[in-house]
Amino acid sequence: MFYNKGLFDKFGVPYPKNGMTWEETAELSKKMTRSDGGQAIFGFVASPLHVLSSKQLSKPYLDQKTMKPTFLDSEWQQLYQAYFLAFGSDPALKNRTVQLKRLPYRQEFTNTQEIAMLAFNSQFPFDNPEDIALIDWDLVSLPTITSMPNTGSQSLPITIAITSMAQNKDAAMEVIKAITSEDMQVFGR
Repeated sequence: MFYNKGLFDKFGVPYPKNGMTWEETAELSKKMTRSDGGQAIFGFVASPLHVLSSKQLSKPYLDQKTMKPTFLDSEWQQLYQAYFLAFGSDPALKNRTVQLKRLPYRQEFTNTQEIAMLAFNSQFPFDNPEDIALIDWDLVSLPTITSMPNTGSQSLPITIAITSMAQNKDAAMEVIKAITSEDMQVFGR
């Protein structure tokens, strides 16, 4: 979970900590959610993609016995509650979501600095260095479910593929081999 140190400093609220529960995060979010000079500040926002891909409860998308989706199961409901519903009652967040026609996202975390805490892919600073450089930020572990302390989300794999429209498939494969080589994976060179 990323957080905007500048916003926490500005409002004199202690930073989030590693090992927080979702309930503690909701309480911290309430302290940060406010209006500042006409700009709404949202204590916490989660990326919907993060919720679906991180699978904090390791719940599969599909029940292998019934071959039906599991998204309506109680485990998913618990995650929806933790990531969205506990924070979604804020009228300013509802209004901003309607205005944007989407949930506030990484641009609202960095560019307009409307978000104090953001659950997002850990690759974010590497994918968007020009945006993340706009703020004083840090990160802590993803909050945990109270009944499952010390249980984080699954890591998200990075997938590399060659499409059918690639002009030089052999050269593309050589790049993939270089990126996935032991030297690159172990030593980063």
